Amino acid sequence: MHRVRLYSALMTHMIPIDQTVVDRHRMLNRALEATGVEVTLGAFKQTVIDCKRDCKLPFNKYEEKKSDVNLAMGVIESFYKDDVDCAVIISGDTDQIATIDAVRKLFPDKKIGVLLPAFRQNYDLRLAAHFQMEIKAEHYEKHQLPPAIKLPSGRTITKPPSW
Repeated sequence: MHRVRLYSALMTHMIPIDQTVVDRHRMLNRALEATGVEVTLGAFKQTVIDCKRDCKLPFNKYEEKKSDVNLAMGVIESFYKDDVDCAVIISGDTDQIATIDAVRKLFPDKKIGVLLPAFRQNYDLRLAAHFQMEIKAEHYEKHQLPPAIKLPSGRTITKPPSW
């Protein structure tokens, strides 16, 4: 395996409700980086929308932004630089069909597949990819990070019991 990249976004809008959500995500990112994973963060964008039910009151909606685009650009860049012959996207998001279609068009000699997370099946994504596989729920328990990871700083991160 050449490299592993994670594209995500911190749910900073959750800080007033539950700071630990963001703290755990940051800890996971640090642990992944310590094992060689390249982490690229997008952001959440707030939009105010009106309730469609009887109350009609405005409320905040948060949408993850840039993670899909960052993933697409990372895949395209890797193929463009000829760093890899094959890429695997772990996602059930149909937005990645555009990434797969672009790879098939721009790099016909390269392969791109999808690993579909448990309970996130997507027929169209399966059809778009050169190959696909479903991650089963039991795979998550078998393939976790170790209970403790030593960071380059010397600090050790310990896996929370809830993980």
